[in-house]
Amino acid sequence: MKEYIFLSFAQKIQDHTGIAIEDILKKSKKSEIVLARHMLFYLCSFKRGMSMTEIEGYMNKNGYRIGYNAISYGIDTMVKLLETDPDYIVLVEKLSSID
Repeated sequence: MKEYIFLSFAQKIQDHTGIAIEDILKKSKKSEIVLARHMLFYLCSFKRGMSMTEIEGYMNKNGYRIGYNAISYGIDTMVKLLETDPDYIVLVEKLSSID
């Protein structure tokens, strides 16, 4: 139901970082890709109230098999990063608006 929002956030992250949506939605342990993915989880959860089950479903639908614990870990990582780096607060605000 909120897949449009999920994909819109992914597009905004792609536009800002230059990391292709396809890369965000595939298994990779490159730190910049992992951070982009965590940002996607955070935006969906904290800015639009998506449940982790919804996020998991959209990730799975787009080819990335991921579980609840990994999504929760990504969100927690972003929360900690936002507490220590004010630049990410600005970035989240910039990326959180959806037309």
